[in-house]
Amino acid sequence: MMAQVAIRMGEFTAKKILRDNRGEIALVFRYRDPALLATIGKNEVVAKIHGMEVKGFTAWFVWLLVRPLAIVGFHNRFVVPINWAW
Repeated sequence: MMAQVAIRMGEFTAKKILRDNRGEIALVFRYRDPALLATIGKNEVVAKIHGMEVKGFTAWFVWLLVRPLAIVGFHNRFVVPINWAW
Protein backbone atom coordinates (compact mmCIF):
# COMPACT_ATOMS: atom_id res chain seq x y z
CA MET A 1 0.00 0.00 0.00
CA MET A 2 2.97 2.32 0.38
CA ALA A 3 4.11 2.06 -3.24
CA GLN A 4 1.65 4.65 -4.54
CA VAL A 5 2.72 7.15 -1.88
CA ALA A 6 6.40 6.47 -2.65
CA ILE A 7 5.82 6.99 -6.38
CA ARG A 8 4.05 10.30 -5.77
CA MET A 9 6.79 11.42 -3.36
CA GLY A 10 9.46 10.53 -5.92
CA GLU A 11 7.70 12.57 -8.61
CA PHE A 12 7.28 15.46 -6.19
CA THR A 13 10.95 15.31 -5.16
CA ALA A 14 12.11 15.41 -8.78
CA LYS A 15 9.94 18.48 -9.43
CA LYS A 16 11.18 20.09 -6.22
CA ILE A 17 14.82 19.61 -7.22
CA LEU A 18 14.12 21.22 -10.61
CA ARG A 19 12.31 24.13 -8.92
CA ASP A 20 15.19 24.58 -6.44
CA ASN A 21 17.71 24.67 -9.29
CA ARG A 22 15.68 27.41 -10.99
CA GLY A 23 15.40 29.36 -7.72
CA GLU A 24 11.62 28.99 -7.54
CA ILE A 25 9.60 28.69 -4.34
CA ALA A 26 9.27 25.14 -3.01
CA LEU A 27 5.89 23.44 -2.98
CA VAL A 28 4.37 21.44 -0.10
CA PHE A 29 3.80 17.71 -0.63
CA ARG A 30 0.16 16.71 -0.26
CA TYR A 31 -1.00 13.20 -0.98
CA ARG A 32 -4.68 12.58 -1.56
CA ASP A 33 -5.56 8.91 -1.69
CA PRO A 34 -8.25 8.58 -4.36
CA ALA A 35 -9.06 4.94 -3.68
CA LEU A 36 -7.99 1.77 -1.94
CA LEU A 37 -8.64 -1.54 -3.67
CA ALA A 38 -7.65 -4.90 -2.23
CA THR A 39 -8.34 -8.48 -3.22
CA ILE A 40 -8.81 -10.58 -0.09
CA GLY A 41 -9.57 -13.92 -1.69
CA LYS A 42 -11.01 -15.53 -4.76
CA ASN A 43 -13.73 -13.20 -6.08
CA GLU A 44 -13.50 -11.11 -2.90
CA VAL A 45 -12.59 -7.45 -3.22
CA VAL A 46 -12.95 -4.52 -0.86
CA ALA A 47 -12.74 -0.90 -1.96
CA LYS A 48 -12.68 2.47 -0.27
CA ILE A 49 -13.30 5.22 -2.80
CA HIS A 50 -13.42 8.81 -1.58
CA GLY A 51 -14.46 7.63 1.89
CA MET A 52 -17.19 5.27 0.65
CA GLU A 53 -16.65 1.58 1.40
CA VAL A 54 -17.76 -0.97 -1.18
CA LYS A 55 -17.42 -4.75 -1.21
CA GLY A 56 -18.66 -7.73 -3.13
CA PHE A 57 -19.47 -7.69 -6.83
CA THR A 58 -19.47 -3.88 -7.09
CA ALA A 59 -15.95 -3.64 -5.66
CA TRP A 60 -14.79 -6.50 -7.88
CA PHE A 61 -16.18 -4.73 -10.96
CA VAL A 62 -14.42 -1.47 -10.00
CA TRP A 63 -11.18 -3.40 -9.43
CA LEU A 64 -11.55 -5.07 -12.84
CA LEU A 65 -11.84 -1.65 -14.52
CA VAL A 66 -9.13 0.15 -12.53
CA ARG A 67 -6.42 -2.50 -12.08
CA PRO A 68 -5.35 -2.72 -15.76
CA LEU A 69 -4.50 1.00 -15.69
CA ALA A 70 -1.63 0.22 -13.30
CA ILE A 71 -0.14 -2.41 -15.61
CA VAL A 72 2.96 -1.23 -17.42
CA GLY A 73 2.92 -1.29 -21.20
CA PHE A 74 0.21 -0.38 -23.67
CA HIS A 75 -0.03 -3.92 -25.08
CA ASN A 76 -0.20 -5.55 -21.63
CA ARG A 77 -3.11 -3.32 -20.56
CA PHE A 78 -5.25 -5.09 -23.15
CA VAL A 79 -3.80 -8.60 -23.04
CA VAL A 80 -3.91 -9.10 -19.25
CA PRO A 81 -7.67 -8.37 -18.82
CA ILE A 82 -8.42 -10.74 -21.70
CA ASN A 83 -6.37 -13.43 -19.99
CA TRP A 84 -8.18 -12.75 -16.69
CA ALA A 85 -11.53 -13.12 -18.41
CA TRP A 86 -10.49 -16.36 -20.09
